[in-house]
Amino acid sequence: MVFLSSPMNLFFKKNTLHKFFHSWIFLSSLLIVVIIFFMGVVGAYKKNKEARGNKNIASEQVDQLVERDGELTALIDTLHTDEGIEESIRDKFSLVKEGEKSIVIVDDPATVSPDEVTQNRRSFIQFLKDLF
Repeated sequence: MVFLSSPMNLFFKKNTLHKFFHSWIFLSSLLIVVIIFFMGVVGAYKKNKEARGNKNIASEQVDQLVERDGELTALIDTLHTDEGIEESIRDKFSLVKEGEKSIVIVDDPATVSPDEVTQNRRSFIQFLKDLF
């Protein structure tokens, strides 16, 4: 038995496919697939935006580290000289050479900042509270 493709058979095949593609099951399934795809695209966009921000932060940190490296290299180079060693020792230990004079500046005890007064007042109030 041989089936011939008659125009009527083709019409029914097309009509069946047409009904399937326009059915609510197919359309709802297609909508779900499109929504899932859209959510994936939005997620990828957010990750891309976050990665760009992290890249900018990392490049700024690299620039700061390169600058700091230059400063430290310059400091190390000065410490390899006698003048650099002397300067470092004078800064750390407040030393003076023989014949030099040193001046020490001390804050005037009569001038007290308002923060210190408030701190003293609070501590006095706390002392009274602790007493009772």
